[in-house]
Amino acid sequence: MKIKSAVSLCFIIVLLCVSLCGCSPFTSDAESLLAAPKLTGELRPVQEALERSINGKYSLKFPASGETKSAITLVDLDGDGNNEAVAFYSTSVDNTVTLHVSVLGSENGEWNCYSTQKIVAGGIERVHFVDTDGDSSKEIVVGWNVYGAVDKTVSVYDYTGKSLMVLIEEPYTTFVLCDLDNGFSSDLLTVYLDQAAVSAQAKYFDITVRGVAQLGVCTLDPNVTAYYDPTLVKMSEDKYALYIDCVKGAGLVTEILYVENGSLVTPFYNDETKETVDTYRPQIVPCRDIDGDSIPEIPIMIEQPVNVNHSASAAYLTVWKSFDGEKLAPKFYTLMNYSDGYTLNISEELAQVSATVRNLETRERIIYEYDYKNEKFGREIFRVRVVSKTSYDSGIYNEGYVLLATGETQVWLAKLSEAAKEFHIDEKTIKEMFTLIGG
Repeated sequence: MKIKSAVSLCFIIVLLCVSLCGCSPFTSDAESLLAAPKLTGELRPVQEALERSINGKYSLKFPASGETKSAITLVDLDGDGNNEAVAFYSTSVDNTVTLHVSVLGSENGEWNCYSTQKIVAGGIERVHFVDTDGDSSKEIVVGWNVYGAVDKTVSVYDYTGKSLMVLIEEPYTTFVLCDLDNGFSSDLLTVYLDQAAVSAQAKYFDITVRGVAQLGVCTLDPNVTAYYDPTLVKMSEDKYALYIDCVKGAGLVTEILYVENGSLVTPFYNDETKETVDTYRPQIVPCRDIDGDSIPEIPIMIEQPVNVNHSASAAYLTVWKSFDGEKLAPKFYTLMNYSDGYTLNISEELAQVSATVRNLETRERIIYEYDYKNEKFGREIFRVRVVSKTSYDSGIYNEGYVLLATGETQVWLAKLSEAAKEFHIDEKTIKEMFTLIGG
């Protein structure tokens, strides 16, 4: 009994060690050992036809995001009014996992697999069904996770005459289907960040019935580490642009891409410095549409002078700038306090002659007059303070303070000086200037 227990204990220890090493003593694709779940309803005969064509072990693969998250999707690819079925699954041979995309069709009520393409990959990031060439049929666009979330490939497949063909395969970090050149169909734009080679590029491809053509390529800031989802923006009646916020250091930088004179353009990348600096801000503040015109404003954060009597760290003035197709122009000026959850909208006049000081001990933002030429602080104009609701309810802030907002546990207050009148700021104005972040 002791020998059996010892052997069992050793076996358990070996299994634990192997699992902690991230290795498997049996297979690199554990899913292949499991029977694929049986689908029900109208997808059941589709799966049965798929299994007949595979004739072996397989595992259904589900897109992580995108328009569809199904392993098998019914969609009319060829525009004949009848649905085809698009299936994603994996197989494993000699520890190599291969992903497949198959198109199945139904004739006289019986489903059969017509065509299959495959790729060595680990998963599916997202799938789109879209007419990229304007022929009224849909192409299959797949973002494959080749190796984790770092090495990825986007593939575009054309389905014609029961045959599935690869139109393009391109590495990407992020991609978007869009029409930047007014071609009246969706084109493919890829952004690929190669951190090992310290390079980043955007490529724009036109996909037509005649084939695939690269319409443009441009260099982007290679010092970024990640991308937000691109946003397609209508700049004018005949001009579109892509806005992409990129993580750079502790902050963000915004790249804008558009087509001009047949070329893909990024206006803020500097060929000499090999980076984008004009749209950089040192905190994670994404672009957003401030005024509701459907065009995002880019936040540019300007470090404020430090008043050592209050704080050793600087506050920031956020200037929201709009891109008019040629240059960035200031549109709004705000004092953003993310830790205390509010925004102060100030005028351009006030922004030019004032500086904001943080007092972290008292949770205050104090706005002073400031002489930028001589680097001197002047009179206090007003301050905004956050206090606990208990303190406020005690009545100690009844005199001299303006109530801006009340929360469950804290209260936002303002205190105006005599100098505030010179900037046309009174109790009504300061309330209009104040907004809680997130409502």
